[in-house]
Amino acid sequence: MVCLLAFVTVSALSWVYQQERGASCTAGSGGNEKPAPVYRVRTDEKKVGLSFEAAWDCQGLEEILAVLTEKEAGATFFVTGEWMEKYPEQLLNLQEAGMELANGGPGLRDMTGLFVGECQDGIQETEKTAKKLGAGLLRLFRPPLGVFDETLLMTADAMGYSTILWTRDSMDWKNYEAEAIFQAAGGSEKGDILRFRLGGKYTAQGLELLLDRMEREEYAAVSVSDLLHGDSR
Repeated sequence: MVCLLAFVTVSALSWVYQQERGASCTAGSGGNEKPAPVYRVRTDEKKVGLSFEAAWDCQGLEEILAVLTEKEAGATFFVTGEWMEKYPEQLLNLQEAGMELANGGPGLRDMTGLFVGECQDGIQETEKTAKKLGAGLLRLFRPPLGVFDETLLMTADAMGYSTILWTRDSMDWKNYEAEAIFQAAGGSEKGDILRFRLGGKYTAQGLELLLDRMEREEYAAVSVSDLLHGDSR
């Protein structure tokens, strides 16, 4: 999996080289330019975007929300359709905590190599599940496992989505201890997008260390939409 992600990331960088999205940009690239994923956001504000992937299970969610609430931090949770179906109560907890919800695809299925209609079906499947469960409108998209191709990007863009990847990966899925997670995600700069997941054994502890450091350095931890647009939509 790691090798595949590395290959896709390198391929993407050769195409757009760490595409940055200005803080005033909206979803969808428009014009004749090819859409590109957002890895970080160009901003002068001391903000870092927190993103979590809810696709595997819900382990650690209660602790993560407790840390985010205590530190008054925002975050975006990319939820898959399968996860929402399996954990509707946890989905409600995310909403009640004021977290942004975003489209993580239908499930942990590679969406590359598909036709446009198949990409649309996968994205819409997640939209329908979110609507059915009262999760509201999902405006941001992250491909399952971070794997994408041009067809998927163009389809998501045409559907009004900004495709969001990440600047730094906490690597919490490897169940490293909190200090290792902190080191992997630490050193963040203005406009960085950090990647975490539900299901990591020490994610909440590593997140707490990171937010403590950000507080000392007067950085704000916000949702990805806040980073993009200056709001928490």
